[in-house]
Amino acid sequence: MTLRKPLSAAAIASACLVIASVAHAGVVTLNYDSLSYGMYPSSYDQDGFRTSGPLFGWGDGTVLAPYAGQQITVSSLTPGEAFALTSIDFRLPYDSSFTFTVFGDLVGGGTVSQVISGLTGSMTTYTFGSDFSNVYGVRFTQGPSTSGFDDVFFDNVVLGDAIAATVPEPATLVLLAAALGGAVLTRRGKRV
Repeated sequence: MTLRKPLSAAAIASACLVIASVAHAGVVTLNYDSLSYGMYPSSYDQDGFRTSGPLFGWGDGTVLAPYAGQQITVSSLTPGEAFALTSIDFRLPYDSSFTFTVFGDLVGGGTVSQVISGLTGSMTTYTFGSDFSNVYGVRFTQGPSTSGFDDVFFDNVVLGDAIAATVPEPATLVLLAAALGGAVLTRRGKRV
């Protein structure tokens, strides 16, 4: 009877540890609101992330990425830290059309990509699938276009915690085994 309570407490504590190990901190939206018109930084830091490349503040919270062939990157300020890319808003400044690719550099090696096409003069949200859920960097290069204007606006880069297959630590496995063993012993004690 007295053994049952400590084992039940161990089972609850183990379950809490397992649940806490998969909890996520949240979502960050890089909105570039403090990048005023004409600002032309080579990098912009916000909420623990850095956007790098030739950036031109448009004054309305959007960023113009000028010049075909120039690469824009988004990464954590903590080198190699994984995150998930959820979406980016894109639009064209002129009557133009072109296709470009967004690449994600995967933790552990490899690259994923998604083609962006059909851009217009209106901001459009492009979402990214689970392939982009465990990246340490995102990059894209715009242009060339059919009209000669190779610029693209972007805004609202939505990032979240990486969703990776986690391997439990040995200590977590021991606690879980102890909890399961305690539950079995408790169950057997009720039958006797």
